[in-house]
Amino acid sequence: MDVDYDEEVPEEGSRPTGRRMKGRGGEEDDRYAGKAGKFERLDDDDDETGAARSIEGWVIIVSGVHEEAQEDDIFEAFSEYGDIKNLHLNLDRRTGFVKGYAFIEYENKQEAFGVALALS
Repeated sequence: MDVDYDEEVPEEGSRPTGRRMKGRGGEEDDRYAGKAGKFERLDDDDDETGAARSIEGWVIIVSGVHEEAQEDDIFEAFSEYGDIKNLHLNLDRRTGFVKGYAFIEYENKQEAFGVALALS
């Protein structure tokens, strides 16, 4: 058995001085060192017209959507304001009906703000 005489060995019967932690966070790690802990951020626009910037375009949230509305109905109603890039209707899992709101994404800022101003 190899013994390293340079390191301190606790005496028999003595208690350890520090508390030993198990699992994550028990010791220092470098998972978030460097750029790993820094995330991208979108520029904030101080316009309060209702459209929000997304990675690919501008999103508006439409509330008050009827529970039996279809995507085609929403698409036809809002396509007159501009080209819709993405449309999402959330459905209730239990009933299968629309939850009452929709996310509509437009390519440019003018189209999204035009909808928000026209319907407000």
